[in-house]
Amino acid sequence: AKFYDEYVKTIVSQQAGAHAGTTLRSLKPFVRIAKPGRMRAIDSRMIAAFSATRSKERGRAAGSTLSPDSLHKELTYLRSALTVAKEWGYIVEMPAIRFPKRPERLRSWIGLEDFSAIYQACDCMTLPCLPNLKPGDWWRAFLVTLYMTGWRVSQVRAIRWVHVDL
Repeated sequence: AKFYDEYVKTIVSQQAGAHAGTTLRSLKPFVRIAKPGRMRAIDSRMIAAFSATRSKERGRAAGSTLSPDSLHKELTYLRSALTVAKEWGYIVEMPAIRFPKRPERLRSWIGLEDFSAIYQACDCMTLPCLPNLKPGDWWRAFLVTLYMTGWRVSQVRAIRWVHVDL
């Protein structure tokens, strides 16, 4: 309790609003499930037991369990707090934390139907005015490059011919 109060006063209070809230929400399940009486009692076994219990708890959707991504996030915040605890002398050594396996997936930020509608609307564009190039063709090339690479707009706009190796 002493470390938690000190950690909230000195570290969490300096974090941006949303980040501070996420930190507190991520640490509460550990305190609730593991019930560490003393900081020195926190070890790899306690964290593994917490992970096993927490992964079986209810997830956001009805009838689901907590996602591996959510557990990973909570363990990341716990590791950060334990790193500070070690720096401050509350624990002697950092316990090992095993993070859950998370399925790799390609994230698509826009659906194919929406992308298709935007792609079709490229012919309505009037800018940019470039010689030998219709604005619609420029926009289609731009959109396809964004969609296929996953780059940000600023990254695509920064491409120069010296960067292209045909």
